[in-house]
Amino acid sequence: MSNILFFDTETTGLIPQENIELEKIDIYPRLVQLSAILYTESGELLDSINYIIKPNGFVITNSHIHGITNELAELNGESLNHVIKSFEQICSKANLIVCHNYVFDSLIIRSEMIRINYSDFIKDKPSFCTMTECSFFSSSISLKDLHYSIFQTVFENHHNSFIDVQITAKCFFALLNDKKLLKNGNYYKLVQNKIKDIDFELDKENIKFYNAFTLIKETQKHIFLTGKAGTGKTTFLKYLKQHCNKEIVTLAFTGVASVNAGGQTINSFFRLPPRPFLPDDESLKKENIYEFLQYNSNKKEILSKLEILVIDEISMVRADIIDAIDKILKIFRRKEHVPFGGVQVIFIGDLFQLPPIEGNDWNIIRTFYNSPYFFDSKIVKQIIQSDDLVCTELDKVYRQKEIEFIDILNRIRVGKQTIADLQKLTNNDSLIGQTIENVYDNYIVLTTTNTKADTINQHKLLNINNESFIYNGETNGNFGESLKIAPQQLNLKLGAQVMLLKNIGQYYNGKIGKVTKLNKDKIYVNFNESESNDLDTLEISKTTWTNIEYTYNQEKHKIEEIIKGSYTQFPLKLAWAITIHKSQGLTFDKVIADISGAFATGQAYVALSRCTRLSNLKFTAPLSNNSILVDNRVVAFSEIQTPDTTVVNYINDGKADNYYQQFKKLLLNNNIKDAFSKLEQAIKYRNDIFSPIFSSYVERYLLKYVTYKEIITNINESKNHILNTNFKINESNNNLNELLLEYKKQLELAKNQLLEFSNTNTNCLLELKERRNEIVKLKQKSEEDEKNIKLFQLEINNLHLMNTNSTEKYNKLKSKWYVRFMNFIGFE
Repeated sequence: MSNILFFDTETTGLIPQENIELEKIDIYPRLVQLSAILYTESGELLDSINYIIKPNGFVITNSHIHGITNELAELNGESLNHVIKSFEQICSKANLIVCHNYVFDSLIIRSEMIRINYSDFIKDKPSFCTMTECSFFSSSISLKDLHYSIFQTVFENHHNSFIDVQITAKCFFALLNDKKLLKNGNYYKLVQNKIKDIDFELDKENIKFYNAFTLIKETQKHIFLTGKAGTGKTTFLKYLKQHCNKEIVTLAFTGVASVNAGGQTINSFFRLPPRPFLPDDESLKKENIYEFLQYNSNKKEILSKLEILVIDEISMVRADIIDAIDKILKIFRRKEHVPFGGVQVIFIGDLFQLPPIEGNDWNIIRTFYNSPYFFDSKIVKQIIQSDDLVCTELDKVYRQKEIEFIDILNRIRVGKQTIADLQKLTNNDSLIGQTIENVYDNYIVLTTTNTKADTINQHKLLNINNESFIYNGETNGNFGESLKIAPQQLNLKLGAQVMLLKNIGQYYNGKIGKVTKLNKDKIYVNFNESESNDLDTLEISKTTWTNIEYTYNQEKHKIEEIIKGSYTQFPLKLAWAITIHKSQGLTFDKVIADISGAFATGQAYVALSRCTRLSNLKFTAPLSNNSILVDNRVVAFSEIQTPDTTVVNYINDGKADNYYQQFKKLLLNNNIKDAFSKLEQAIKYRNDIFSPIFSSYVERYLLKYVTYKEIITNINESKNHILNTNFKINESNNNLNELLLEYKKQLELAKNQLLEFSNTNTNCLLELKERRNEIVKLKQKSEEDEKNIKLFQLEINNLHLMNTNSTEKYNKLKSKWYVRFMNFIGFE
């Protein structure tokens, strides 16, 4: 048994060319991450590797894409030699190498081999590229779109090589199991779709298709894209979403239409309640709208970054809803002077098919609008008057091939059918009567009410004498009943007539078949009415539909889709009958039209245009003019068609504007060579170089140049001044540092002096205290001495008195004879 190796890389950039030139190897991007998984042919896992490469000698510059930073790679990375050697070992076990973009990823590996002088071991290995070899619609398909086309789900963590390689393997084995890939030796070949009308996007002759797409891509014009049934409007929308690089949001009025379009309903996206809106509705005024809608920051970011708003099935959207959208976008984008706040709006649908549901809502607002159709909204009338709405019609019919049938349908569409047309449709061969028993096998009845359709389906199912199998759908998260394309409870029997509800390989959405086998996990349906064989029996697995919500990714700066909920069920429903409303957009090989009771405009046309061949169209009753209802207001509006030459002029103007804008940006960035290259391209579409506008721009550019030059001169002078100032500041800083040192010294000295003073002061205080004590003692002694002095004074006085007395006695004695004698003889 063969082994299959799947691998994927993440790199620092894109390859400049396919063939590696050795002398220019340095310009090739570097390998950042390499992942590989080895399986058996039956899907059994054998081995895997997943490496981050250590950035030796290069820098990871675009980590915002794959999430690998230089720091992460340095920490967890392996050497390039080790990674390449490990990859060689796992490759040696494989008989086939599969990669989603084999040319790119293999060249990345080879360029790294050249850098480290490693022999090329993948050059001669058989290879398969899922990007170029697994697309039914074009020469290539993104991995995200391939996964969605197979599983109807969006996978997370895109641009991680280990996730991407797992998804590549998942898609490859799913195609293999569904018999869409056939093995031929060690190679595989995709079984190409047999339905030519799905290949319509490859039709290079469909000028209107490509003009409409280019108009959206190159201009800001609002567009009404219409077309008869079967002209590829749905395919156009899918092509636009895949190939236009603008930020797009897709909306529709009903839940089923939004799921089919891959978007949201208008009411859920804008959070509008299901009610009519008056032209001067209070809730939508600037002072009230923020509280009325209460958008979170992410929704505001989406509205801010939105570039294209697509409204699908526009025939069912009322005029007041369009005006409400206009007001919301103007206010939340802060661009109230331009329609829809500067968002480019694409209206897609056929107004001759199902009209808006009027009901009581229309009775409230009918005095403000000429009709409920979108073209009678205030804002659409405004952009029509200003020539900002391009009306273009896809006119190449892919569903029907018979010119006569196409011509009849075209006349019925606008209410210009002839008696001959009606007779041609309802001749004796095509009339089968009203009874349920007349419902032929392989035919589907298109009727006007759910009751009629359900009655026919249940009657036919009950008449099959086989066991019933009931399959219940599984809902996860937020997925309302109105969004469910397949029934919640699918009741089937062997032999039941069913309709396929998705494209599966060569079998398209709406294909009628018979149930041939039923079990728990698989249902087998044969789509060949003439014979039953395995080649036309399809093994059908459950399908998951998603309910998406738009969100804004702050890191990637992109509007992205997140899954709010999902619904899983077999993509089948009973198909003996269906309402005309639910048949819109579907294609049937054989139709029984029960339209005698048609009550809405466009119902008869929708029913008839579902059928691929006139000879396979039957009627329950003769078709009359009364059954074909056409709104003359739609007929009048449909006459507004933008000429193809005008569309081409708009495209050329848009291209010219884009090139002039690029010229201006490059010129302002001083990229003169590339700037004038863009100017040369712009002139091919529109020569503006001698116009006042261009002259005015050049003058503004030169003025900016002079202004910028002066600013730069001033900046340089300021820079020099700042440098001088800084020098002075540095000198001052040096002086300041010296002063600080001196200050520190002085401070230290002061501290010491203060300490010394403090000590001295302390001693003085102690001495003073002693002195005070002495003074107290002296005072006490003084008081005692004072007493003593008084006593002494008294004694002195006494002594003085005694002395006086003594003196007197002495003087008296002195005169005595004996005293004189004593003195005479010298006796003392």
